[in-house]
Amino acid sequence: MPTDTARTEFQRVLALSPRTKMTKLYGWWATDGDTASIQTYIDGFTRAAVNLHSLSSASMLRASVAAGRGYLALAKRDTVAALRQFTTTPDTLHECWYDVRVTTVQLLVAMRRNWEAGQRLARRWPGTSQCSNGFEDILWTLQRGRVFERLGRDREAIENYEFVAAAWRTADAELQPYVRESRDAIARIKASSKRRVAYGVAAKDVATLPHAAR
Repeated sequence: MPTDTARTEFQRVLALSPRTKMTKLYGWWATDGDTASIQTYIDGFTRAAVNLHSLSSASMLRASVAAGRGYLALAKRDTVAALRQFTTTPDTLHECWYDVRVTTVQLLVAMRRNWEAGQRLARRWPGTSQCSNGFEDILWTLQRGRVFERLGRDREAIENYEFVAAAWRTADAELQPYVRESRDAIARIKASSKRRVAYGVAAKDVATLPHAAR
C-alpha cells in the first residue's frame, strides 16, 4: 500500500479514538515521524486510566502510555530514549506487549547489542496467542536465527532458520526473500562448521608430526 494511502487510512482509525484505539499503529506512526498521532493515543490512555478502579485494567492502560512514550521517542529519532523506555517498563500485565518486544530486539540488534538481544530472544514467541497474528511470530524466529548466528550458537540458529524456511516455503512472493535468507544462512553456517572441523583435523595432524619433520 502506498504511504499516502496508509497515512489516510490510519488517520481514519485515529478519528475513532477514544472509543477505539489500535496500539499497533504506534510503530507505523513512529516510522512515519507522526508524533501528533502518537501523542493523541498517549493522552487518551492517560485520561482513561484516571477513572478506572480495576488495578489490572489501569496497569494495562499505563503500559499503553509507556509504550506510546517509547514510540514517541522513536518518532523523534531518539533511539536511546526509546530503548530506555521499552526496557524499563514491566509488560507482564499487557496481553499485547509483543509489538514492543519485537521493537526492543530490533533496536538492540541495530545497536549491535547482540548478547542482550539474545537474552530477550530466549522467549520462543514474542507474544500471546490472543494478540499475535502469526506474521510477527515468524519474523521473531528469523531474528532468533540471525542473532544466534552472530553469537556463534550455530545449532540454535539453524533450527530457527529451518523453521522460517518451512513456514513460508509456499508463501506469497513478498515473503520469499526471508525464505532465501534462511536457506542461505543454513548453508553458510554448515559450510563454516565443516571448515572449522577440517581445520581442526589438519591442526591435529600437524601437532602429531615429529619435531624434525615440521
